[in-house]
Amino acid sequence: MSVDPSYYFGLTVVCKDIERLVVINTDVFDNDGLIRLIEVQRNLRYFEWRNELRGFDPYYENEYDDVFSNSFLAVEERPTLLII
Repeated sequence: MSVDPSYYFGLTVVCKDIERLVVINTDVFDNDGLIRLIEVQRNLRYFEWRNELRGFDPYYENEYDDVFSNSFLAVEERPTLLII
């Protein structure tokens, strides 16, 4: 089960100085709240994305090629960020 976007939207109010963020992804869809949390960070230096997709069939991998595009765009806009 993935985390509801409203949880991340709530974190954006109080968490603006996260330096290290590791996301363990269990869903095949963008999470708008997580995207916003990444966007508001002032000191984010390290970002790691781990996929643990349960029930994901690699045979249909092309179907999900652009599914995280918005999440990665939010991270890509940070030129000093170490992405793992």
